[in-house]
Amino acid sequence: GQKFSQEVVADLNKPWKFLKDSSVDFIFAQDVMEHVQDQAFFLEQAKKKLKGGGKLEIRVPHYKCPSAYALDHKKYFSWNTFGDYPRFYDPKGLKVVENKILTGIGLDFIANAIPRYYEKFCYCMSLIVIFEKVKVKKK
Repeated sequence: GQKFSQEVVADLNKPWKFLKDSSVDFIFAQDVMEHVQDQAFFLEQAKKKLKGGGKLEIRVPHYKCPSAYALDHKKYFSWNTFGDYPRFYDPKGLKVVENKILTGIGLDFIANAIPRYYEKFCYCMSLIVIFEKVKVKKK
C-alpha cells in the first residue's frame, strides 16, 4: 500500500530543516505543542512547511485534564487559547478552522455548543485545533 506518513526525529524548537517550504498538505501533531518552548515559533515553522490551503491539526491536553500537568509540559491550553485566533500578534498566514473540546465523558456536543462556558465549569480532556494556511491570491 501507499505510505501516507513520515516519521521524523527532530528538535521542533529549532528551524524545521527536515521539510521543504510549502511541501506538505497536512501536519498532525498530537501531544507535541505542549512540549515546545515557543508555540508561536512552532506555528510559524508549520506554516512555512504547509502548502497554501494545507492544514495543521494539533491535539493537546486541556488544562483541566490531570495529564496537562506533566513536568515536561511548557504550556497549558484551553479552548479560549485559540478561540479568537489569529490575534494581531499571532503568526500571519494561519487561521483556525476548527477548535473543539473533547470531554472524554460523552458531552462533546454540549461542550462545543457553549465552549467558553463549558470549560469554566466542567471537566475537559483535550482539544483538537485545526489551522489552515491561508492561500495567497496571485495577481
